[in-house]
Amino acid sequence: MLKANKVAWALGLFSIFVAFTGWVWHGLLGQPSMMTQLYPWFSWSNPLHLVGMAVLFFIWGLIYGAAFAWIYNWAEKKFK
Repeated sequence: MLKANKVAWALGLFSIFVAFTGWVWHGLLGQPSMMTQLYPWFSWSNPLHLVGMAVLFFIWGLIYGAAFAWIYNWAEKKFK
């Protein structure tokens, strides 16, 4: 059994790491990204965009982490 709260927090914190890695890769190293092609106003060097993306990634991680744990626990009970 997975604890939904712990999986949600783990995925949420990992998502912040992913946002920071994207900032380093695309913002500091200047590698191309689909985000800047789809949204020309988006800038990887803008700190407001970085904070906004990190917060959204964190919320996404919390939601999908809890959903994954819930589905995993459900499947483990049903098919065991």
